[in-house]
Amino acid sequence: MRAKLTTLVASAIVIASVSPARAEDSTGEKKTIWDQPLVAPINALELVVGTGYTQGFGALEPGVGMGNVAGPGLGADVGVGYRIDPHWAVGLVGQYQEFDARRAASARGLTPGIAASYHIRPYTRLDPWVQLGVGYRFFWENQEATGTNLLTHGLELAKLTIGADFRVDKNVALAPFIGADVGLPLAQATNN
Repeated sequence: MRAKLTTLVASAIVIASVSPARAEDSTGEKKTIWDQPLVAPINALELVVGTGYTQGFGALEPGVGMGNVAGPGLGADVGVGYRIDPHWAVGLVGQYQEFDARRAASARGLTPGIAASYHIRPYTRLDPWVQLGVGYRFFWENQEATGTNLLTHGLELAKLTIGADFRVDKNVALAPFIGADVGLPLAQATNN
């Protein structure tokens, strides 16, 4: 038992002391692969495809909270943008959402918009960024029994998204992100 514990402690010390591969720059300073400079995109087309968790909060209409209408769901993001310079990009963005319907047979949404992004460290493999956008939100509820669809729509006044590009190649990045928006429902309509 004591030999196993000694081996485990020795292994932990060896693993903890191993550092990532480093390269020396012209000043003799050692840098990791994440610190080595990359060519930043400029005057470039950016395509965005993503998916993830989505959930509505707040009120859909007076006295009706989103939690009573639709629970968590899955969102699919798409976007096309233009990288003006290494730090700034602008583009058209959109998200389609499928929610867990609470008061109807199905609940889904669509939010097209425009956004501007600022990249904080565009010359590195790990590039944090922040994005601010506006758009228009559509939310449909379908009652299969009656065939009635209720559409609630209105402004997406602001959407703030933060993330980080992990550049696996000069032209490809994987980017986990989190975002929140503020919407203002303006009108409702039914198909009947």
